[in-house]
Amino acid sequence: MSTTEAARMADILKRQRAAFTAALPEQMSVRRDRIDRAIAMLIDHKDHFAKAVSADFGHRSTQQTLMTDIMPSVGALSASIARASDMRVFHLEDIGPHYARTLHEWRRNLLANLPAVRALGYDDAFIRMWEFYFCYCEGGFAERVVGDVQMLLVKPGNRRPAIATADISAVR
Repeated sequence: MSTTEAARMADILKRQRAAFTAALPEQMSVRRDRIDRAIAMLIDHKDHFAKAVSADFGHRSTQQTLMTDIMPSVGALSASIARASDMRVFHLEDIGPHYARTLHEWRRNLLANLPAVRALGYDDAFIRMWEFYFCYCEGGFAERVVGDVQMLLVKPGNRRPAIATADISAVR
């Protein structure tokens, strides 16, 4: 990048920062509206984003982009809503061990139905990609390298009874 281009970019960022800080503090309703619109935009245009990422990588599948980039972004934005509101965590359950088993079963079902998968027009590269994905993720969840939780948020004053959690020791 040339010195001129770097200076131009620095000037743009400086003006953006000044405009942003001049508007502070922003009302919570404005912040939530922006997050809601960002989530809607990600969901509504997920296929377009996936195609753009595939073009940048030159070989990346739409499914991989959706799983690794688009949906985690929706999750992070949803968490931001919870942090920026009066909601509180009511229940949190680690579902990682369940998910390891789920991924195992999905892989088993994929491999048990290869003729039907091929009949839908999917090639061996597609099948290998999904088998790898299921194995890779199953291992990550089983070894607790990655995790997944289900979180229930409630508004203040909520009086619902506690949620009993299932014994997941048999799932491991």
